[in-house]
Amino acid sequence: MGADLADQEAGTPASVVEVPFIVEAETMFGGCVRLVGSLDALGAWNPEHGVELSTTLETYPRWTAVVRLSADAVFRGDVEYKFVVVQPDGSFEWEERANRQLTPSMLPGHPSKQAVPRAPAQQLVDVVFEAKCSETLPGDCLFAVGAHGALGGWEPTRGLRLSTLHTKYPSWCGVARIGAGEPLGRWKLTMLRADGSLDWETGEDRDIGLPHVGSGEALVVRASFNGEGAAVVEAKVGRPSDMSAPLMLEWLQGGTGGCQELEAVRMHMPKEPKAHSAEATENAEAICCKHFARPSSTASTASTCTSEDDRDARELLAEARPFSKKVFDGLFDEDLRLRLQGKVPTAPPADADDEHPRSLWLWSGAHRIEKPCGRCEDAFFHSSHALGVADGVGSMAQFAKYGTDAAAYAAELMQSASAALGPSGAARRRTGEGPAAQAAAAMHAAETEARSYGASTITVLAMDGDKVGVANLGDSGFMLLRKAADGVVIAARSEEQQHRWNCPYQLVRLPPALLARLPKGQDMDSAADSQRYEVQVKPGDLLLVFTDGMCDNMHDHEVLQIANRALAPALSELAGLAGFATPPERVARALALAAQERSLDLLANVPFWQASRRFCQDARFGGKPDDITVVAAWVMPEASNPGPAQ
Repeated sequence: MGADLADQEAGTPASVVEVPFIVEAETMFGGCVRLVGSLDALGAWNPEHGVELSTTLETYPRWTAVVRLSADAVFRGDVEYKFVVVQPDGSFEWEERANRQLTPSMLPGHPSKQAVPRAPAQQLVDVVFEAKCSETLPGDCLFAVGAHGALGGWEPTRGLRLSTLHTKYPSWCGVARIGAGEPLGRWKLTMLRADGSLDWETGEDRDIGLPHVGSGEALVVRASFNGEGAAVVEAKVGRPSDMSAPLMLEWLQGGTGGCQELEAVRMHMPKEPKAHSAEATENAEAICCKHFARPSSTASTASTCTSEDDRDARELLAEARPFSKKVFDGLFDEDLRLRLQGKVPTAPPADADDEHPRSLWLWSGAHRIEKPCGRCEDAFFHSSHALGVADGVGSMAQFAKYGTDAAAYAAELMQSASAALGPSGAARRRTGEGPAAQAAAAMHAAETEARSYGASTITVLAMDGDKVGVANLGDSGFMLLRKAADGVVIAARSEEQQHRWNCPYQLVRLPPALLARLPKGQDMDSAADSQRYEVQVKPGDLLLVFTDGMCDNMHDHEVLQIANRALAPALSELAGLAGFATPPERVARALALAAQERSLDLLANVPFWQASRRFCQDARFGGKPDDITVVAAWVMPEASNPGPAQ
């Protein structure tokens, strides 16, 4: 800085002072953070003229800037400001709080800062919460919530989320870090139901004393949902005889950079924040923005810097993590694959040609699972000759006051696309152009006819003769699975369309008030931007159309694992199981349930995490909770009753 602040307040103020600003904010790929305030140097409350903060690969998500401000204004306490996240599309997201105020006592070098010695860094202690709870249903979460900040300050969704494994249910486990010697305070267990409701345990608040532990040691708190009291176990480094936590390998290695071992899986524990040369201004709180990734200034050079423990964990997590028995309800056991070894569906008749294609139809079914919290924005349709899914963009909820409704928009898209591909629909009548053109025409009709405001990805599949065509926009998609000699393989699939990381192509219909806020010349995606696919099919093929809730949480080999336990109608007689073909809705249900289990598993190594680590160094293990929709269809030969559309 320039002149000493004490001299300035003594009567010889300099004209300007240099003020460091620091904030932690996660931004979308291509976004940034600006400082906007009451002075002209801060943009005079116009975010377009605010001060842009900077970050680096090593310091992200910490953003910093040093700004020269009027000394008189600072010393009078006239400077108010806020941090603003600038989205990649140019829109602004203000932090939701009262205006911040800059005062001389908040500046580095001020006598008030120098007079009080800085307190040493507080030692943190790991507190492992082990709970027994068998009352949860699929999609439910268990939290430890209490007065302590590590337990959310009685805010349920900010509490400590406990996790479980399929092999350990109903045991749950989670780790909180509190200051050494701090009281834990009152707390309780609560279930966050899949519909967003809360189910607190009955009885009085829990209140237990924590014994003092030293560096590298941990505490284990054990409780049962609606049970009596809670027990505390002191876990030292090593193998103490009294340490028998059901979800842990008998010991915890604590301290900075330590790791907690659960079963054979290493989960890296949070590290202490790195020291920073600049001092943060008072009350510099983090701006928490959902689904944000690394900024464009660092994304191009971002790399995954991991320890050997992290790599070991990924290898272990990548190994088979069995699905629950519920996933396979209604499917065959693994012996079906051996029973069908070398068997493939009968080849088409020799007289089938391009001019007279075989008459095929789709035996279809679907299953949809809503995300644990929030409204479901997925929609779908299926019939004997067409399938479709739409995934409404949940972030449109922030514009609800303008009339946006992503769920209604997605539902209208599916209704219109289904009608366009119906027997008398405009898209179905375009028989000479092929099924891909029909699917694209149905998507265009849906885009044109929708009246709700919102945004959505969309996938439409149409069948014509012995071919299917797909029009895909965004990160929903389709797969064609085919029986080979050694099992089911992926014969064809769609590719995601992304503008940038986690920003898929999408149909958009905005109200006039939002359209007016778009930057001039900015184009929006349309049905014309969709990718088209066309492929020949045959009886026994399995078609899947799905939203990203499935493909973000399931690897290909997991999809094939389930498909290999489903019996195609075209193979039922060859397997000696005539009349026992697997209904398509059971296939869709199994895939959706499997994706849901992965999405709620905090230790799952899912495709979304593998992709996100390329763009976000701090990407976390675990599934991606989301709406999950799967439409499955067997390709069938001629039949008299293909079934009604849904």
